[in-house]
Amino acid sequence: MASKVMNQSIFLAIICIAFVFASGEATNESSTLFCFTPDKGHCPDINACNQYCLTFPFRGGAVCRENNVCCCKS
Repeated sequence: MASKVMNQSIFLAIICIAFVFASGEATNESSTLFCFTPDKGHCPDINACNQYCLTFPFRGGAVCRENNVCCCKS
């Protein structure tokens, strides 16, 4: 009886680990860029663009693209 409970616990642990990897959160190496119009984010000043991105739920930082477009990383 005790081995049956232990087997169920191991099985549930494996299922939980599989769900974490399947969700992509544990293996996500790339980030998505969300770019705004040139008048938003105050590029080419990367610090201003970073602050602008932090006002939204983008915690991955920021980049300034061509034509002074501020892009936030998800």
